[in-house]
Amino acid sequence: MKICIIGKHPPIQGGVSKSTAELALGLSALGNDVHVVTNAMEVEPPYRIHTSELFPKINLPHNLKIHYTASLKQSYIPFAKPYVSKLAGLAKKIVIENKCDLIFSIYLEPYAIAAQLVSLWTNVPFLVSHAGSDVGSLMQHPDLHESYLEILHNCHGILTRPGMSPFFRNLGIPSEKILIKHKNLALDIQDYVDTKKDSALDLNQYIDQVLQLDVPYINTYMKPFLNKKVQHDSFVIGMYGKTGTFKGHMSLIQAIAKLDSTLKARVAIVFLTQGSEAGLKQLGAEIQALELSDQVFLLPFIPAHMISAFVRSCHCIGFLEHKFPIKIHMPSVPREVLIAGGCLLLSKEIASKQNFHLKMKHFENIVLVEPSDVESMAIEIGQLIQNPYMAKSIGHAGKSLIGGDPIKESDDNALFGQQIFQLTKAHFSKTSSLRSYAKKRQLYFEYVFSNTHSHFKSKFNQVLNRYLKTAYLTQDKVVEEQVIDLYESLSVSDDSKLHAVATFDFNYFSAVLSTPVQSYVPTFQENNYTEIALAENIRLQKMCFDPESFERTAMPLSLVFKPKEFYGNSGIYSVSEDTYLILNFFLDNEGPLSRSEFLNWVATMGYNTESADSSVESLRTLGFLRTF
Repeated sequence: MKICIIGKHPPIQGGVSKSTAELALGLSALGNDVHVVTNAMEVEPPYRIHTSELFPKINLPHNLKIHYTASLKQSYIPFAKPYVSKLAGLAKKIVIENKCDLIFSIYLEPYAIAAQLVSLWTNVPFLVSHAGSDVGSLMQHPDLHESYLEILHNCHGILTRPGMSPFFRNLGIPSEKILIKHKNLALDIQDYVDTKKDSALDLNQYIDQVLQLDVPYINTYMKPFLNKKVQHDSFVIGMYGKTGTFKGHMSLIQAIAKLDSTLKARVAIVFLTQGSEAGLKQLGAEIQALELSDQVFLLPFIPAHMISAFVRSCHCIGFLEHKFPIKIHMPSVPREVLIAGGCLLLSKEIASKQNFHLKMKHFENIVLVEPSDVESMAIEIGQLIQNPYMAKSIGHAGKSLIGGDPIKESDDNALFGQQIFQLTKAHFSKTSSLRSYAKKRQLYFEYVFSNTHSHFKSKFNQVLNRYLKTAYLTQDKVVEEQVIDLYESLSVSDDSKLHAVATFDFNYFSAVLSTPVQSYVPTFQENNYTEIALAENIRLQKMCFDPESFERTAMPLSLVFKPKEFYGNSGIYSVSEDTYLILNFFLDNEGPLSRSEFLNWVATMGYNTESADSSVESLRTLGFLRTF
C-alpha cells in the first residue's frame, strides 16, 4: 500500500511525535510506501528538539519520505499560522503524485482536519488516531467539539486503544469503525541508527555540546545551571519531558531538598526538559530557592531514539506526573524506561493506568511514590542513594513487567497491516459500488420515464418535491434531471445523501407504483412499507456486487444488511458499513465457502460472531456459503 501520514514528527518533541515516527518506520517495514506530511519545522522553540545535529541520525528506508510544510512570509489579519491549509495543500499534492491508497492522521488538531479535506478532494479514505490531550481537552471546547465530531463521524476508521471504545461509542461512532491497537508496532528503532544499542549517554559530553549551542531559549534558561560537571560517583536521578504543574519536577527537587546534607551532596538531578518560558523560569527559581543549583542540571530535549541511552546513564528515572486533569492521558514514558532497563520511580497515579500494574512490586521491580507526599518520597529516594546496586537490580527486574513474545509481536504487526489494508480495500469497493449504483439507477429511471404517461410523471414529481427538498436538487430542472443529479452527486462520505436516496426509494415505490415498474418490485402485502423499503434497498445494493443474480433475489439478507436508521413508521434503511467488507470477502474467494471459513474470518476482523452465525442460512440461500 501507499500511505500518507499527516501528523507531528521530530523535531517536534513529545510522545505523539515519537509515535508518528515509529508508526511510519513500522509501516514501511511491513512493505508499504509511506509519506509523512508534517509542519514539524515550524514548531516553537520551547517544544523543538534543538540538539538533533549532535546525535546519530535515523537512517530512513527508501520507501519512507518526510515532507515538511514551508514557512509563510505573507501575513493577514487577524493572523494565525495557516497550518490546516498548508498541510492539506501539501498532502493533496503528495497523495495525487504518489497515488496513495490511505491517509492516516495522527492527532486531531490540525492534522485530522487537514486529512479530511484531502480525503474529500482525492476520494482516498482516511484513518484518525488521537492522543489524550486532543479528545480529552481540546474537544471540551464547544466549537472544536463540533468540528472534531464531524471528523470522527466522517473518517473511515479510528485507531485507538481498548479502553477508549466506550468513549467513541457514546459519540455515536459505529463499532465497525473503531480499530483497536493493543500495542505499538513491534519495532526496535535502534536498528535504524548508527550507534551501539546498549551504550549510555555521556552526560558531561552532552553538557559541553549544549554550551556550544547558540539558542536564545537555551542560553537564557538552561546554561546558568550547566556551570559544573556530573561527578563520576554521583547518584544520578533523571527526568525527561515537558515542564508543567502536574509533571512532578517540583516534587522531586523538594524531596531532594529534605535529604540530609551527606545524601544530598551525592545526588545529581538531570532534567531533559523544555516548556513554556514561564514554567521554566519558575522551575529555575525553585531550584535556587532550595539551594540545589549544585545538584540540578537543566538540559534541552534529545532525539527520541537517544532516550534509552539517557536512561542507561542514570541510576534511576523519575516519572512523577500526578493530578493530571486529562483522565485518558496515557504517557509512554514508563514503558520506555522499563524497556531500557531503568529503575523507574513512578507516581502511583500513572502506575494505576498501566496494564501491568498488578505485577508491580514496590522496591522489587519498580519504586512507587506519591509525589504530593515529598517527605515519604525523600525517604524512598534516600534508600536508593545509599544502595545504588538495589536501583540496578530493580531496573533489571522491571524489564520483565513488559516483556513480550517476539513471534506474537510479529503476528500483531501483520494483523495491523491487514486491518488497514482491508479497511482501504473496503472503501474503494464501496466507492465503486456506489458509482455503479448511481449509474444503474440513472438508467433505470430513464427507462421508467420513457415508458410512462404524463399523469405518472406528475405524481412522481409531487412525491419527489415533497420528500427530497434538499440542497442537492434545484427547482429549475425537470424531474428527470433532478433524479439523475441526485444519484450522480452520491458521495461515500456523506450519510445524508445516502439517507436521501433511501428516502426517495421508499417513497417512490410506496406512492407511485404503476404497471411499467411492477415487474421490478417484489410483491408484498399491501401497505407493508417497511418490507418494501428494506427489500428494494437490499436488492439494489446487491445488484452492485452480483448483477447476474439481481433479478432472482427474492428475499433480503436481513441479518447481514442490518438497519442503520429507522425514521418512525417510514421504514427507511441503509446498508451497514461492514456489509461491503463481507461481500467483498466472498467475491475475493472462488466459489462458496464453508461456514467455519466464514466465521473464522469474522472473528479475525473483530465482527460480532453471534450475529454472523445467525446469518449463515441467508448466506447459504444466496449461494455465498456451501450447504455442507
